[in-house]
Formats: sequence, structure tokens, C-alpha cells
Amino acid sequence: MEKIIEVNNEDQTIKAGEEFASKLRPGDIVFLHGELGSGKTTFTKGIANGLGVVSRVASPTFIVVRTHPAQNQLGIKTLYHLDLYRLENEKQTKEIDLQGFLSDPEGVVVIEWPEIGQNLVNKKVWDITIEQKVPEGRKITTNYA
Repeated sequence: MEKIIEVNNEDQTIKAGEEFASKLRPGDIVFLHGELGSGKTTFTKGIANGLGVVSRVASPTFIVVRTHPAQNQLGIKTLYHLDLYRLENEKQTKEIDLQGFLSDPEGVVVIEWPEIGQNLVNKKVWDITIEQKVPEGRKITTNYA
């Protein structure tokens, strides 16, 4: 089921991520699509807040993956935040052990720029697109497919 959320600033984007986090279950995978600067990491900060992550959430663009312990009532123990933007091929997803993150039954995996790793996922995922609106704001579309 598709849901569209319109937000006007960073705080609202974080709040939308927090609210979305309540839908997540252990083992879920979230694909985040959007142009550079659209708010993917900001939305992930909200997800982290909603999952009880206390460590700082920052873009993993240059290190590919950040792991955050989570404390919540949902049974989710770890938030894996990945950014596959700099990967060039599927072989590199094996080098970072993407499959290992995807198979953690107590974790949630959020992937920015997921296109290069999509073929490794053989189950339903949360597919989220964040679009910048003109002159301001964002449109966040969530879908579980």
C-alpha cells in the first residue's frame, strides 16, 4: 500500500522517519531513493530516533555502512545504514558483506542508493522515494512491495 507524506523542513522529515519506524519489524529492509540532497539521510535519522538509536546518525557515503545498536519495543536490535552510491558493481556488495546485513533476523537495513544491491534481496522491502518539491519541501512516498 502506497502512502504519500508531504513535509516542509528537516524537522518534519525527521518526524516522518520516526513515525515510519513504528511500521518496521526485525529483518525488514528499506530502500531509499532520491536525488543527492533530497533528505535520505535525514529521513534515516528519524528512523533511528524511532528505533531508539542513541549514536549519531550520519551519511555512510564514504564508508558505505554504519551500524547502530537500537533499543525499542519492536525487537529490532541493530540499524544498518548503508549507502551504495560509490559502489561500482555487484562484486563490491559481496566485499562489504551486504548479504550478511540483509540476513540479520534482529536488524533493520536501510539502504540509500540501493540499485546495485537490489538483486540480492529476495523478499518484500519497504520502497521509499523522497522527492524535492519546488520551491521547498519534500514528498515522501512509501510502499511495501
